[in-house]
Amino acid sequence: MADADNRALRNKVAIIGMGCRLPGGASDHRTFWRNLMAGKDCSTPTPPDRSDVTTLGSRVRAKPGRLVGGRG
Repeated sequence: MADADNRALRNKVAIIGMGCRLPGGASDHRTFWRNLMAGKDCSTPTPPDRSDVTTLGSRVRAKPGRLVGGRG
């Protein structure tokens, strides 16, 4: 147990920032929270560079690896 405690002390990590990709035009967590509180619909179509919804999308539940919705 002492070895685990020593390793934990040697391997300290400090989080000094946070980056987020937020929907609804929010550039920070405060704006995102305001959008949530206002009930704003922040869902948008899946960007084409992220995944090809036209070829990966499927309504067949049994199909493995399918995408549903095409919005996020």
